[in-house]
Amino acid sequence: MSNTTSASASATHASDQYNQIQTKQELMSMLLEGKLSGEKEGWLSSEEAKIILRIKQ
Repeated sequence: MSNTTSASASATHASDQYNQIQTKQELMSMLLEGKLSGEKEGWLSSEEAKIILRIKQ
C-alpha cells in the first residue's frame, strides 16, 4: 500500500472516530437534558409515554 493510500485511510479513520465521538456527545447531552427535565417536571409512566409517542406518529 502506498503512503498516500495509507495516509488517506488513516485520515478517514480519524474522521470516522471524530464523528462517532461527536454523535456520542450529542446523545449524552440529550439524555442529560431529558433526565434533568424529568427530575424538574416529573417523570411520565411508560403508558403515558406510549400514548404521547402514538399521537406523534
